[in-house]
Amino acid sequence: MNLYPIQKNKYSTIFFQSLAVKAIFVLVSYLLLKNGLVFIDTIPVSKFTLHILFGMIALAWIHTSYQKKQLSKIQSIEDFDVRMSEYEKFYKFRLIWFLFSCFISCSIALFTARYLFIGYAIIDIMISLPFYPNLPLFKKELNNSEILFC
Repeated sequence: MNLYPIQKNKYSTIFFQSLAVKAIFVLVSYLLLKNGLVFIDTIPVSKFTLHILFGMIALAWIHTSYQKKQLSKIQSIEDFDVRMSEYEKFYKFRLIWFLFSCFISCSIALFTARYLFIGYAIIDIMISLPFYPNLPLFKKELNNSEILFC
C-alpha cells in the first residue's frame, strides 16, 4: 500500500484567499449600496441584467462541462506528482470561477441598485464552501483512496 501525501496548507491558503476576496467584494458592494453609491445613472445596465444573468448561466454550464473533462484527464494521469501539479491548477481555476461569479453578481448589484444580487454573491460564496480542501474531496477527485495530509 502506497501513501500519497498532500500539503493541505497550500490548498487552504488558496481557498481562504479566494474566500476573503469574495467576502470583501460582498461587503464593499453592500456598503456602497447602503450608502447610495451606485452606478445606475452612468450605465443603463439594468436593461441588460437578464441578458447578463443568462450569459452567466451559459458560462457556468460551459465551465462545468470543461471542469468535468479536465478532472477526467487529471484522474487518468499515472504519475502522482504530475497529477497533483495538474490538480493544483484545476483547483485554482475552480476557485477563480467562483471569484469571477461573485464579482459579476456584486457588479450587477451596484449597477442596478438591487440587493438581490448581493444575495446571489453570497450564494456564490456558499457554493464554494464544499471545496474547502479536505481528505474526502481529494480522494474523490483524484480517484485515490491512499491520500493523506502532511
